[in-house]
Amino acid sequence: MRITVLGAGAFGSALGHILEAKKHDVTYFSLTSTITLEEAIEGAEYLVLAIPSVAVEEMLLKLPKNIPLIVATKGILNPSIFDGFEDVMVMSGPGFAADIEKHHKTHLVATDPRIRDLFETPWLKFDLTADEKGVLLCGALKNVYAIYAGWHNFKPGTDEYKKFIENAKLPEDFVVYDDIKDLGKFKGFVCLSEARKNDFSECMYTLYDENAGEFVLYIDRE
Repeated sequence: MRITVLGAGAFGSALGHILEAKKHDVTYFSLTSTITLEEAIEGAEYLVLAIPSVAVEEMLLKLPKNIPLIVATKGILNPSIFDGFEDVMVMSGPGFAADIEKHHKTHLVATDPRIRDLFETPWLKFDLTADEKGVLLCGALKNVYAIYAGWHNFKPGTDEYKKFIENAKLPEDFVVYDDIKDLGKFKGFVCLSEARKNDFSECMYTLYDENAGEFVLYIDRE
Protein backbone atom coordinates (compact mmCIF):
# COMPACT_ATOMS: atom_id res chain seq x y z
CA MET A 1 0.00 0.00 0.00
CA ARG A 2 1.36 3.44 -0.85
CA ILE A 3 1.25 5.92 2.04
CA THR A 4 2.57 9.47 2.20
CA VAL A 5 3.77 10.87 5.53
CA LEU A 6 3.49 14.64 5.58
CA GLY A 7 6.17 15.73 8.02
CA ALA A 8 9.48 13.96 8.42
CA GLY A 9 10.11 15.03 12.00
CA ALA A 10 10.52 12.71 14.96
CA PHE A 11 6.90 11.55 15.22
CA GLY A 12 6.24 11.35 11.49
CA SER A 13 9.43 9.37 10.98
CA ALA A 14 8.57 6.98 13.84
CA LEU A 15 5.18 6.27 12.29
CA GLY A 16 6.70 5.93 8.84
CA HIS A 17 9.24 3.41 10.08
CA ILE A 18 6.42 1.22 11.40
CA LEU A 19 4.73 1.35 8.01
CA GLU A 20 8.00 0.50 6.26
CA ALA A 21 8.54 -2.45 8.59
CA LYS A 22 5.10 -3.68 7.55
CA LYS A 23 6.22 -3.53 3.91
CA HIS A 24 4.18 -0.50 2.90
CA ASP A 25 5.52 1.87 0.24
CA VAL A 26 6.18 5.05 2.26
CA THR A 27 6.97 8.49 0.87
CA TYR A 28 7.99 11.33 3.20
CA PHE A 29 7.35 14.98 2.46
CA SER A 30 8.76 17.96 4.36
CA LEU A 31 10.05 21.46 3.67
CA THR A 32 13.43 19.99 2.80
CA SER A 33 12.09 17.37 0.38
CA THR A 34 13.59 17.27 -3.09
CA ILE A 35 10.21 16.33 -4.58
CA THR A 36 7.06 18.43 -4.84
CA LEU A 37 3.97 17.86 -2.73
CA GLU A 38 2.10 16.75 -5.83
CA GLU A 39 4.77 14.13 -6.53
CA ALA A 40 4.76 12.98 -2.92
CA ILE A 41 1.03 12.30 -2.78
CA GLU A 42 0.61 10.89 -6.30
CA GLY A 43 -0.95 7.45 -6.03
CA ALA A 44 -1.15 7.58 -2.22
CA GLU A 45 -3.87 5.50 -0.59
CA TYR A 46 -3.43 7.25 2.76
CA LEU A 47 -1.98 10.58 3.88
CA VAL A 48 -0.49 10.79 7.37
CA LEU A 49 -0.47 14.36 8.70
CA ALA A 50 2.40 14.78 11.16
CA ILE A 51 3.44 18.41 10.76
CA PRO A 52 3.45 21.18 13.42
CA SER A 53 -0.09 22.35 14.24
CA VAL A 54 0.65 25.92 13.19
CA ALA A 55 1.21 24.72 9.61
CA VAL A 56 -1.80 22.41 9.34
CA GLU A 57 -4.37 24.81 7.88
CA GLU A 58 -2.04 25.94 5.10
CA MET A 59 -1.16 22.35 4.27
CA LEU A 60 -4.81 21.25 4.15
CA LEU A 61 -5.51 23.82 1.45
CA LYS A 62 -3.06 21.97 -0.80
CA LEU A 63 -4.28 18.42 -0.21
CA PRO A 64 -6.88 16.47 -2.22
CA LYS A 65 -10.07 15.91 -0.27
CA ASN A 66 -10.70 12.35 -1.43
CA ILE A 67 -7.63 10.56 -0.02
CA PRO A 68 -8.11 9.15 3.52
CA LEU A 69 -6.33 11.49 5.95
CA ILE A 70 -4.77 10.24 9.20
CA VAL A 71 -4.18 13.15 11.56
CA ALA A 72 -1.22 12.58 13.88
CA THR A 73 -0.58 16.25 14.64
CA LYS A 74 -1.17 17.29 18.25
CA GLY A 75 -2.42 20.77 19.08
CA ILE A 76 -5.25 21.23 16.57
CA LEU A 77 -7.96 23.31 18.23
CA ASN A 78 -10.56 23.66 15.48
CA PRO A 79 -11.91 20.46 13.92
CA SER A 80 -13.80 22.50 11.29
CA ILE A 81 -10.55 22.92 9.33
CA PHE A 82 -11.17 19.38 8.05
CA ASP A 83 -14.56 20.27 6.57
CA GLY A 84 -14.75 19.04 3.00
CA PHE A 85 -12.41 16.09 3.51
CA GLU A 86 -14.21 12.86 2.76
CA ASP A 87 -12.38 10.57 5.19
CA VAL A 88 -10.57 11.91 8.28
CA MET A 89 -9.32 9.87 11.23
CA VAL A 90 -7.24 10.93 14.22
CA MET A 91 -4.59 9.42 16.47
CA SER A 92 -3.18 10.99 19.62
CA GLY A 93 -2.07 10.21 23.13
CA PRO A 94 0.85 10.31 25.58
CA GLY A 95 3.41 8.83 23.23
CA PHE A 96 6.92 10.01 22.39
CA ALA A 97 8.59 9.34 19.07
CA ALA A 98 11.75 8.14 20.81
CA ASP A 99 9.79 5.51 22.75
CA ILE A 100 8.09 4.27 19.60
CA GLU A 101 11.41 4.09 17.75
CA LYS A 102 12.98 2.13 20.63
CA HIS A 103 9.99 -0.24 20.80
CA HIS A 104 9.04 0.88 24.29
CA LYS A 105 5.45 0.07 25.23
CA THR A 106 3.22 2.96 24.15
CA HIS A 107 -0.57 3.33 24.25
CA LEU A 108 -2.39 5.80 21.98
CA VAL A 109 -5.99 6.52 20.99
CA ALA A 110 -7.42 6.28 17.47
CA THR A 111 -10.79 7.18 15.96
CA ASP A 112 -10.77 4.49 13.29
CA PRO A 113 -9.81 0.78 13.32
CA ARG A 114 -7.79 1.32 10.13
CA ILE A 115 -5.23 3.24 12.21
CA ARG A 116 -4.89 0.21 14.46
CA ASP A 117 -4.50 -2.05 11.42
CA LEU A 118 -1.79 0.14 9.93
CA PHE A 119 0.26 1.07 12.98
CA GLU A 120 -0.33 -1.38 15.82
CA THR A 121 2.69 -3.45 16.85
CA PRO A 122 3.58 -5.58 19.88
CA TRP A 123 4.81 -2.37 21.57
CA LEU A 124 2.37 0.21 20.14
CA LYS A 125 -1.29 -0.30 21.05
CA PHE A 126 -4.43 1.73 20.32
CA ASP A 127 -7.73 2.23 22.10
CA LEU A 128 -10.59 3.10 19.76
CA THR A 129 -13.10 5.92 20.20
CA ALA A 130 -15.58 7.70 17.97
CA ASP A 131 -14.91 11.02 19.72
CA GLU A 132 -12.80 12.79 17.08
CA LYS A 133 -13.18 16.23 18.67
CA GLY A 134 -12.21 14.81 22.06
CA VAL A 135 -9.04 13.24 20.69
CA LEU A 136 -8.06 16.51 19.00
CA LEU A 137 -8.78 18.45 22.19
CA CYS A 138 -6.74 16.10 24.37
CA GLY A 139 -3.85 16.41 21.95
CA ALA A 140 -4.05 20.18 22.31
CA LEU A 141 -4.21 19.96 26.11
CA LYS A 142 -1.14 17.74 26.09
CA ASN A 143 0.72 20.66 24.50
CA VAL A 144 -0.63 22.98 27.18
CA TYR A 145 0.79 20.72 29.89
CA ALA A 146 4.11 20.75 28.07
CA ILE A 147 4.05 24.55 28.06
CA TYR A 148 3.25 24.56 31.78
CA ALA A 149 6.14 22.23 32.51
CA GLY A 150 8.53 24.91 31.30
CA TRP A 151 6.42 27.81 32.51
CA HIS A 152 6.60 27.23 36.27
CA ASN A 153 10.31 28.03 36.41
CA PHE A 154 9.82 31.62 35.22
CA LYS A 155 8.51 34.70 37.00
CA PRO A 156 6.46 37.35 35.14
CA GLY A 157 8.43 40.44 34.18
CA THR A 158 11.82 38.73 33.96
CA ASP A 159 13.76 38.46 30.71
CA GLU A 160 13.56 34.67 30.95
CA TYR A 161 9.77 34.85 31.23
CA LYS A 162 9.44 37.17 28.23
CA LYS A 163 11.74 34.98 26.15
CA PHE A 164 9.74 31.88 27.04
CA ILE A 165 6.46 33.51 25.98
CA GLU A 166 8.00 34.62 22.69
CA ASN A 167 9.33 31.14 21.95
CA ALA A 168 6.26 29.22 23.11
CA LYS A 169 4.52 29.89 19.77
CA LEU A 170 1.06 29.70 21.26
CA PRO A 171 -1.77 29.38 18.72
CA GLU A 172 -3.41 32.68 17.83
CA ASP A 173 -6.61 31.75 19.70
CA PHE A 174 -4.76 31.26 22.98
CA VAL A 175 -4.94 34.16 25.40
CA VAL A 176 -2.62 34.23 28.41
CA TYR A 177 -3.65 35.95 31.64
CA ASP A 178 -1.97 36.21 35.04
CA ASP A 179 -4.96 37.76 36.79
CA ILE A 180 -8.34 36.08 37.22
CA LYS A 181 -10.04 39.50 36.96
CA ASP A 182 -9.21 39.55 33.25
CA LEU A 183 -11.35 36.48 32.73
CA GLY A 184 -14.55 38.35 33.56
CA LYS A 185 -15.40 38.95 29.91
CA PHE A 186 -15.67 35.23 29.19
CA LYS A 187 -19.16 33.77 29.36
CA GLY A 188 -19.88 30.12 30.01
CA PHE A 189 -16.30 28.91 30.18
CA VAL A 190 -15.55 25.52 31.71
CA CYS A 191 -12.42 24.31 33.46
CA LEU A 192 -10.94 21.49 31.39
CA SER A 193 -7.67 20.83 33.14
CA GLU A 194 -5.67 21.71 36.21
CA ALA A 195 -2.05 21.06 37.14
CA ARG A 196 -0.09 21.68 40.34
CA LYS A 197 3.51 21.19 41.35
CA ASN A 198 4.01 20.20 44.98
CA ASP A 199 6.78 22.76 45.41
CA PHE A 200 5.16 25.63 43.51
CA SER A 201 2.06 27.71 44.19
CA GLU A 202 1.02 28.09 40.57
CA CYS A 203 -2.04 26.43 39.16
CA MET A 204 -2.83 26.17 35.46
CA TYR A 205 -6.34 26.18 34.09
CA THR A 206 -7.28 25.68 30.45
CA LEU A 207 -10.59 27.41 29.87
CA TYR A 208 -12.85 27.14 26.85
CA ASP A 209 -15.34 29.86 26.00
CA GLU A 210 -18.24 27.96 24.46
CA ASN A 211 -19.62 31.12 22.85
CA ALA A 212 -16.45 32.46 21.28
CA GLY A 213 -14.78 29.09 20.74
CA GLU A 214 -11.64 30.47 22.37
CA PHE A 215 -9.13 28.70 24.58
CA VAL A 216 -7.54 30.53 27.48
CA LEU A 217 -4.39 29.61 29.37
CA TYR A 218 -4.56 31.04 32.89
CA ILE A 219 -1.77 30.90 35.45
CA ASP A 220 -3.00 31.46 39.00
CA ARG A 221 -0.14 32.70 41.19
CA GLU A 222 -1.37 32.43 44.76
